[in-house]
Amino acid sequence: MSSIRARAESFCHSYAKAMSLGTSSKATTTDIAEALFSHYRPTDFTAFSMGQRIVMGDATSEVPEMEKYLEQWLSHGIGLDIRMERHRVDVVSDLGETGGGGSAMCWITWRVYPASPEGAGRSIEGWEWENMYAFRLAPGQEKWVWEFVVSDNEVAGLLGKFPGWFDGLR
Repeated sequence: MSSIRARAESFCHSYAKAMSLGTSSKATTTDIAEALFSHYRPTDFTAFSMGQRIVMGDATSEVPEMEKYLEQWLSHGIGLDIRMERHRVDVVSDLGETGGGGSAMCWITWRVYPASPEGAGRSIEGWEWENMYAFRLAPGQEKWVWEFVVSDNEVAGLLGKFPGWFDGLR
């Protein structure tokens, strides 16, 4: 197993652990947002979805935005029990520590287990979606990060169940 593969596998599990904070009655949306954001490229993580692109800034500006997104899950009666069901890592390059570390594409399949079967006045069943994340060593830092995500399936699933999901969000 290449070093980049092992790092990417571990990072997928670390990100899933951050996501699983949503099942803790002690974790706040701030706690979850901070834990998730700590996995992103610090000043220019990019989210691609449904033909749109969002480039995130630093934690000070983005954690509150992530909190709003998480609060949408709560206000729609879904809750935050979102679990990694499976993942796959494809190594793109393994350059070693002196060569910049390398990169990998990581496909994570998430499944939501709704907190309320009757959210937003209608029945909600759990569903799955797959996002693709780019994993690499952040330039000029000794920190491995998600550089970008392609989240078409996540967004399409939410809009299919909750039209207008992103109204009021960036």
